Amino acid sequence: MPRKNVIKTVIASLLLVLGSGTINAASFPYRSEAFTRFVQDSYDAGGAKEPTDFYRWMEAASVGAGWKDGVSLQALRERRRQAKLSSGVVEHEIAFAKEVHRMVKKAIPKFSLDRGFEFANTVKRGERQPFLQSILVSGIFQAAGMDSGVAMVWSNEKGQASNNGHAVCLLRLSNGKDLAVDCNGPYPFATHQGLFTSSGTGYRFVRPTYDPVSKQILGYRSADGGKTSAIRGLDMDFLNSQFDYYRGERAPGGLMVGRKTPEGLSQSEKYLRRAVAKCPKNPLAQYVLGHVLMRQGKLGESKKRYRTALNWYQTFGYLPADVADAAK
Repeated sequence: MPRKNVIKTVIASLLLVLGSGTINAASFPYRSEAFTRFVQDSYDAGGAKEPTDFYRWMEAASVGAGWKDGVSLQALRERRRQAKLSSGVVEHEIAFAKEVHRMVKKAIPKFSLDRGFEFANTVKRGERQPFLQSILVSGIFQAAGMDSGVAMVWSNEKGQASNNGHAVCLLRLSNGKDLAVDCNGPYPFATHQGLFTSSGTGYRFVRPTYDPVSKQILGYRSADGGKTSAIRGLDMDFLNSQFDYYRGERAPGGLMVGRKTPEGLSQSEKYLRRAVAKCPKNPLAQYVLGHVLMRQGKLGESKKRYRTALNWYQTFGYLPADVADAAK
C-alpha cells in the first residue's frame, strides 16, 4: 500500500478510536431555554416557585464559593473570550474544569441520592446528586463555549459494575481528547472503567482508555468488543427521561424506600412510565418499571418491560446482573 494511503488509513483509525466530532449530543448551556426546561420540570414536580429562583440562588452560591463574578452569562462569556485569546487553549480548558469542579462541590455541599436530582432541592436544601451535578457542570461548560455532554457510568474507577448507577460530565478538549469531570470525588477528573454514551450507531456501553497522568481519555472501545465510533454525550431524550427515572425510583413510599405504599408505588409507576415514553431506549427505566409493575401484581406487563430492557441492554453491548433472570 502506498505510504500516502497508509497515513490516511492510520488517521481514519485514530478518529474512530477517539470518537471524532463533537461530544455534545444535547445542547443545554446554563441559562438557555433547554437548561431552564430542566429546572422548570424539577420545580413543577415539587410544586415549588419559579425557576428563576434557582438561577438567583446558584449565582449567589457560586460567589460564596469563591467565584468573584459568579456563574453569570456575562462571566461565562468572558471565560470564552479569555480561552480564545489564550496561547494554551487546552491548559485553559483544564484549569477552568478544575475551577468548576471545586466551585460546585463548595456551592452545593450536601449529597443526597433521595432528593438531589431536583434543582428545587438544590435551592431548598443545598443538595445534589451525580446526574444533576453533571447536567449543571456540562451546562456551565457549554455556556463558556466548551464542548461537553453527560454520560452514565456502569463500571466505576475500581471496575465495580452497576446498572448505570452513576453519571459524569464528559468534556471534549480542543486536542480532541475527553475528560470525565466528576463532582463526587475529591479530584476533578475520574477514570471510570465503563460509560453509557451516544455513538454513531446509537447508544453504546463503552470502555474508555485513559492516560495515567493527565486522566484524559485516549479512546473508547465497545464493552462487548464490537466497533464503536463518534462517541458523544447522551441526547436530550435520554436526559429528560433520566430525570423522570430518578423521580420514579425515589418517590416517597415508592420502589426504593423501606416501607412501600400503594400511593408511593403509583407515583413510581407514573414517573417511570413518563421516563420510558420520553426515551423508550432507556434500558434502566424499562427495567425498573418492570420491578414496580411486579410489586403491583401486574405480572404480564412486568415481564414485557423486563424483556424490552433485556433487548436494549444486549443491543447496546452490556448486560447487567439479574436482568436476564428477570426477563425469563
